Amino acid sequence: MKIIKIPKWSIVKCSCGAEFEIEKDDISIETYNMGNLDGTRKIIFTWYINCPFCGEQHNLKMGE
Repeated sequence: MKIIKIPKWSIVKCSCGAEFEIEKDDISIETYNMGNLDGTRKIIFTWYINCPFCGEQHNLKMGE
């Protein structure tokens, strides 16, 4: 997947006091494959970025 443009809410304020702006190359994507009892599968995407100072993970809400 290629991220073309990131939203305007791209400034993150971390609990360590750091405030930084996200660039598209900084975003990581984690996927989960979930199987249901009826045989269907669901893929869940989690978009996140880690603070460059303390390493705390911040989950991103896409589409807002």
